[in-house]
Amino acid sequence: NQRARVDVRPDRLLSPAGVVHRLRGAIPMRDWLQPGLLWSSLIIVLFAGIMALMVIMRRQWADHERFGFPMLIFPRVILEEEDGPGGKPRFAIFRKRSMWVGFGIALFLIALRGLHHYFQTPYLKTEVDLVKFFENHRPLQSFFRGFYWHPFNISLVILPIAFFVELELLGSILLCFVICSLPFYLREEMFAGWKSIKDFPFVHEQHTGAYMALAAITIYAARRHLVAVFRTAFRPTPGKAGANDASEAWSYRFALAVLLGSMLFLSFWTQYVGVGFWKGFLYFSFIMACALSTARIRAECGAPWTYLTPYTRSE
Repeated sequence: NQRARVDVRPDRLLSPAGVVHRLRGAIPMRDWLQPGLLWSSLIIVLFAGIMALMVIMRRQWADHERFGFPMLIFPRVILEEEDGPGGKPRFAIFRKRSMWVGFGIALFLIALRGLHHYFQTPYLKTEVDLVKFFENHRPLQSFFRGFYWHPFNISLVILPIAFFVELELLGSILLCFVICSLPFYLREEMFAGWKSIKDFPFVHEQHTGAYMALAAITIYAARRHLVAVFRTAFRPTPGKAGANDASEAWSYRFALAVLLGSMLFLSFWTQYVGVGFWKGFLYFSFIMACALSTARIRAECGAPWTYLTPYTRSE
């Protein structure tokens, strides 16, 4: 073990061999070749399968269900052009005073946060934690604390995203929060015996179940579109119209082939590493379902948070 950690350097670090040694970071590339190829192939193929899934669902979400894609509003505004002097196009948003005011406020707040993180300087808090207002009322405190790591906060940084989301969806999000938080309130106020139930109200299981339920609802809502996709991919039945894929990034036939090929590759990947083919197929089907649910959330609600997939912890 002592010898394994010895960094054997070339005699001259400014020589070609020394430059290569520096670029490699003293990492034994030959030893890392197999795991590097294995994990890289898994990630690339997994993302290719998710991309194919999004190509198949795009028309359903954009044309049939007419999602607003809130996260695309801001990039579209940035890329809008107007005629400038001499007829040359220029980006319109950079000529608006309101944009620069908003940019300055955000930059100021983020800079204060950065300075506080590295140098412990004062900063302006941009979140209001409602739990602190109910410290003397245990049931309401438990209600607003909710799922432990996601308490009900009002964030001035996240709040502007709500202006891009439809009002019905915002009401739905708040209603679902209330419904999902009720067991925490009832446990403290009415049913004290629930406290003795291990892991009640089963946060991790609810989290996973919600993603599976949303995936099932998404597939059911798109059932007619999916039938049309299969008709287009496998020779449309005479007299029954398929789905037009001329404007898609990939043809539906190619997207289905990539999706099926990725699932087979990932299943054989788990077979190769000793997990098993069918266990791998089941696991990556779960991952694809999570990807479908997450994509729908982003397309419909524009959720800006970066951690969306469910997880469980090992005891």
